[in-house]
Amino acid sequence: MAWIKIIDEKKAKGELAEVYNKISSARGKLSNIMRVHSLNPKAMDAHMELYLSIMFSKTSLDRSV
Repeated sequence: MAWIKIIDEKKAKGELAEVYNKISSARGKLSNIMRVHSLNPKAMDAHMELYLSIMFSKTSLDRSV
């Protein structure tokens, strides 16, 4: 099994703490897929923006399917 170093939420400082807080506030929790970006907060923030765009942007597709 692979192991990826992460920075725990309790130890996060500066930009990482801000991004953790932004994601936790918006989603109610911080998923493991986001935690793997903890060594690169800009990538974490970009990943979250991509996710939100894909999942919640207006689209012509019917979401009820």
